[in-house]
Amino acid sequence: MKMLREELSDGNTSREELSEERKEYMDYIYDMLVDSEIVSSSLVDENDDVYKDWEEGSISPKEFLQYAVNSGWVDISALDIASDYYSSDEIYAELTYTGKHVSLAEIIPDNVILISGLSKSHAMTGWRIGFILGPQDFIDQVVKSHQYMVTAPTTNAQYAALEAVTNGYDDAVPMKEEYLKRRDFIIEELQEVGFEIASPDGAFYIFAKIPANCPQNSWDFVRDLAKEAKVALIPGVSFGPGGEGYVRMSYAASMENLVEAVKRIKDYVQSRK
Repeated sequence: MKMLREELSDGNTSREELSEERKEYMDYIYDMLVDSEIVSSSLVDENDDVYKDWEEGSISPKEFLQYAVNSGWVDISALDIASDYYSSDEIYAELTYTGKHVSLAEIIPDNVILISGLSKSHAMTGWRIGFILGPQDFIDQVVKSHQYMVTAPTTNAQYAALEAVTNGYDDAVPMKEEYLKRRDFIIEELQEVGFEIASPDGAFYIFAKIPANCPQNSWDFVRDLAKEAKVALIPGVSFGPGGEGYVRMSYAASMENLVEAVKRIKDYVQSRK
């Protein structure tokens, strides 16, 4: 609980300073916490001055959550059940653009199975180096299965990983700045031709709503785009029914290639008007 309070208390951006997308995201997180019963809606006092400050946007999300914890509105202990484990995929932790990534393992360390690796933070996708952290009794069972499926990563991959986590620990920092430039470039350019895009706060993907003048079936759109413009995107419906009408685009590519890809996409969309 102490770690949670410390992590939630260092926010300095008020809600009114956040983008509209970020406000919607924070409201979504709040609703999700209530739905999952981590935050008890029956305990939240909507007449409380701090709650009103949150609604008016005069305090930061972290300040609000800190107050919620201290006021008993957030019941972290409800998750602290010895028989329950929570899988936390934190592969993009080093590529968080705004604020500091807070691991779930910092909050409930005895119940978290943390999965991560070096493929995103150090662009080592092909090296196949990942790791899993968790309570000892759980890891003991993982080892029993793992040792018969994967004897060991190759020696050169292990040495490369060792170099990454010792002498290259902060290598993701300059790449994060580069990804920000690429993200902003793509969003600005594609919005000009009708894509609706929420600006992501991490990783290197955008999830964009297909312009109204183009096929709204995401599979039809990406197939036609690949055929006509020679650009490959991922159909949004691949991520579930709610993704229909959207596409995912990665900006983990050189700016030169992104400029060309964006040009082709814009030409394709404009040709449909």
